Amino acid sequence: MRRLVIIFLLITACIAMQAQPFAITWLHHPTTSQGEQVWFSTVVSLDDAAADAILSITTTGRVDIYVNERNVATDALIPYRESDEPSAITTDFDIARFLRKGDNIIAVWYAPLGTTVTDKQIAVVLSGRYEGGEQFVFGSDNGWICRKANRINTSTGEECDATSYTLKWNSDDIDIATWLPAETLKTNDVSEHHTIYDRYIVEKVSRIRIQESFDIDNGTLIYDFGNAFRGWVRATMRGRKRGEKVTIDNLEYICKAQTDEQAFHKFTIGQHRRVAIKSTGQLLPENIFTLEAIEIASEYRTFSFY
Repeated sequence: MRRLVIIFLLITACIAMQAQPFAITWLHHPTTSQGEQVWFSTVVSLDDAAADAILSITTTGRVDIYVNERNVATDALIPYRESDEPSAITTDFDIARFLRKGDNIIAVWYAPLGTTVTDKQIAVVLSGRYEGGEQFVFGSDNGWICRKANRINTSTGEECDATSYTLKWNSDDIDIATWLPAETLKTNDVSEHHTIYDRYIVEKVSRIRIQESFDIDNGTLIYDFGNAFRGWVRATMRGRKRGEKVTIDNLEYICKAQTDEQAFHKFTIGQHRRVAIKSTGQLLPENIFTLEAIEIASEYRTFSFY
């Protein structure tokens, strides 16, 4: 019975996104430049507890989605894209368990594909049913706010500035003065929706392992993982200075100078084996506490719904 309700809500969400045939209301940051990632946030106020709720996210890039500070999915990258194909893709999430009566914070971390600049960043529809049976629908409207994230896609990978990270960006504990109203764009684009009965592919972390050997070449630390892998590299560092830039393969990381801090990829997947680490400061082997290979593999999900 619950699956039938979910299917009905998915249909309702699709209808809500189509005020006219294939009409979509996009959200975007007013001034993004090449490769810049964006944080989006809104408050949705519910009159009662939600019996069922579907959050539909359409994007031309990739996203992380949070409801009341909880990540709604465990996939490494959302959505899956075949060879980074650039179409708009919609993914649906069952989020009733994350919602509460009253105010709810919905937050989305958006990253473009590569260094693309577009006004079609995300489109959102929340549809559901209260415990009393009444339906509700919320969409991409003027209530959304946005801020540039602390990461940028580069031509080869990512750059992360840890000094500008906002710890509670996905909560209600933000400095509203540093955020801007998200701009909207209505289009008649045909977006690609997952079919709820089809098997489809997702990206998952398959395993995590540490390097097998270590070397130093003219001040550059070289870590060899033995076998090539597809995924991310994650470095846990100590003793770094604020503003120091550390390069880890195709990741550039600006240090915050915490006791321990982690540098890692978030939205870009690369091929790695011998990983070179260098810094604008003095970097010694003892400054790298751990270096991990986060291996990512594609797998099939039999029911395209989170």
